Amino acid sequence: MWIFNLSIGASIVGNILFLIYHAGWFRSLIKIILNILSFMVAYYLYVVFPFILSSGITVLVKIVLILVMVALVIANLVEVVKLILGLLNRE
Repeated sequence: MWIFNLSIGASIVGNILFLIYHAGWFRSLIKIILNILSFMVAYYLYVVFPFILSSGITVLVKIVLILVMVALVIANLVEVVKLILGLLNRE
């Protein structure tokens, strides 16, 4: 899955960048990008891969993936607000 590999590579690069540069706005921007990639991974897992497990576990896995996607959307909204507030406080 190409998006999974891209997400892992971006996470590695993002965390290395965190070691180099510590500004709050930069941190929020990188987290937004990583959250978008994580959402795409969860979405592609939900859509592409047919989980063939016992019926109860398959439903549970799909519900967990939906909850992960909702949590990532909320996390992204929080990071966007932090980014905007951080940029407004700089001025």
